[in-house]
Amino acid sequence: MSDSSRVQSPIFIWDFYINDGKEYNAIAFTPNSSPYWTANAMWAVRDDNKLIRFDENLNDTVIPISWSLSSLSFFEGILFVVGTEGNVGVYTGDEQIYDLGHIGDRSVNALCPMSDDKVFAIQSDNRLIGWETAPKPLNGSWFLKPMRERGTSYQKGRPGGKTPIWAFEYKSLFYIVDDQNNISNTDAPYLTATKIPSTWTVKMVTRDKDDALYAVGAGGQIAKGYLGSG
Repeated sequence: MSDSSRVQSPIFIWDFYINDGKEYNAIAFTPNSSPYWTANAMWAVRDDNKLIRFDENLNDTVIPISWSLSSLSFFEGILFVVGTEGNVGVYTGDEQIYDLGHIGDRSVNALCPMSDDKVFAIQSDNRLIGWETAPKPLNGSWFLKPMRERGTSYQKGRPGGKTPIWAFEYKSLFYIVDDQNNISNTDAPYLTATKIPSTWTVKMVTRDKDDALYAVGAGGQIAKGYLGSG
């Protein structure tokens, strides 16, 4: 069979972006709409559970907050953090975190934003649960709560029988990273999961304001990548 007749399959391709000998758990980029932070600034949670901010030269600064963190994400320009006890908070500066507690009595490991203002949470039992549309300022606080569970998609919360540790959207398709560090594409009802090859073993994937892909590897390094074909 000639090369021209081969079926091209999708593959995630990665190159090191930050390999500074430190280990990271999660990263997030400030979107254009943030009322607090410079667009595209990179934030991270390190394996010592500290909040890190990088400048334009990728120099890192530890933010001295009282929380011990496991993850972080931006929704509508607001930096949401997840504590190691499964509670959720908002960081707006001044080294203070506004504590939202265990929202809906749910303990979570991560909050994963989608491009259409939806949020998915990875609960502490590793179920993938849809949450109400992205948080909005409401009387000085933020509106954020789990959706009412409905149908197979929210009862099981494990697409294709996999155990998700992260979820992300890219070019209108929905992906999960499972506990074996595989990336899989899922269909609309989240009933199936098709593994997508990856040149790197990852534990989370996110996008910057220009839709470029970044990942944290299983070993804690940070890479930049894209979805290619092979």
